[in-house]
Amino acid sequence: MLEKEQVYKELLRCNKCGGCQVICPTYKATYYEGNVARGRLFLVRKYLENGEQALLKTPEIVQVLEQCLLCESCTKVCPSGVRTAEVVLHYRQQLLEIKGSKNKWKERLYRLAFLNKAFIPLAAKLAYYYQKYGMIPDPYQLRSFLSQYLDGQVLRDNPGTGITLPATGQRKYKVTFFVGCASNTFYHGAALVAINLLRRWADVTLLDNYCCGAPLLSLGAVDGFREVANRNLELISREQTDFIVTDCSTCASVLKQYPARLGVAAPALTKLRDLVEILIQEREHLSQVKGRGRQKFTFHYPCHLARGQNLKEPTQKLLDDLFGSSYQPHLEDDSCCGGAGTFGILHRDLAQKITAAKLANIQNSGAAQVVTSCPACLMQLGAVVKRLALPLVVKPLAVFLEEAMGESR
Repeated sequence: MLEKEQVYKELLRCNKCGGCQVICPTYKATYYEGNVARGRLFLVRKYLENGEQALLKTPEIVQVLEQCLLCESCTKVCPSGVRTAEVVLHYRQQLLEIKGSKNKWKERLYRLAFLNKAFIPLAAKLAYYYQKYGMIPDPYQLRSFLSQYLDGQVLRDNPGTGITLPATGQRKYKVTFFVGCASNTFYHGAALVAINLLRRWADVTLLDNYCCGAPLLSLGAVDGFREVANRNLELISREQTDFIVTDCSTCASVLKQYPARLGVAAPALTKLRDLVEILIQEREHLSQVKGRGRQKFTFHYPCHLARGQNLKEPTQKLLDDLFGSSYQPHLEDDSCCGGAGTFGILHRDLAQKITAAKLANIQNSGAAQVVTSCPACLMQLGAVVKRLALPLVVKPLAVFLEEAMGESR
């Protein structure tokens, strides 16, 4: 997190050029100047110069701080490189320290959920029965949102953590699989497919890890984030492995931030890889899918893949190489889908406007399928596709590749 003096320096670097307007998803959904980086920074600076307490007790300011997706699209195009997301995170942290802040209950809930490995799987199982029987009111329409994903099972129960699954092909590596919260509960089937893809080249062991900390970080709960990050670092450091791999691009991006955010060296994290990086590395073993005719598809590049890890171009090259003209890029294919962790639930109407704009671009590409590597994106895109009854199929990358390899046999 930035210190107060660093924040002010970031604010001064904004030259108000407006370049961020053309790329900011929240601005394009609302056309409200406060919802673009330039406007957010201006409002923060204005109230900061009148005292931080005035800043953090002003509803308009709190709203623009909470409605930032943290997608970093603005920083990508900013000629001054202003780190708007880091400014927002700094003040979200300050909001938690104000007595009576409505975010305090979120912090307590997040700490309970993400510092306790048993909480999310238990909540997912309870949510399964909730969406199955629907015996209580559902003001946020979570039942229809969850019904696509929950079946009462979790990845850590099957195949289980600590068990080494042997390579099915020629063994080249030993891999430890970092199990993301959403991969464990909502997409355990897709995660198992990812594990079996890795087993073509490696023995795979599931790590009994905690949440990566992304929800705590985005809330500004710095102490909670550091606590969960240190726990994960301790677990990862014990592993005798060639790679730590996760099929969640958000987890991969946040884990890679641990050294900078914790101020530690963390040499064990030099072994960390997004599943996409392993697929790029082993592209010759995927060559069997080359040149095969199939339905056109497009790829949504999650914020944590494209900007968080700078992996858009290598991923695009892999898809071009393997699928040729079947792969159809869409306009603004690395813009945020509106999911952004819990953003899609806490700011549902705004998030769905952002998602609808993304899906319009996807449909204009002529693709029948949209593939991505982030469970939060999968959930958000899938929920809005269902609500709008669009003729699109949303698929995890590992599942899409496994199907393509099956077609080529």
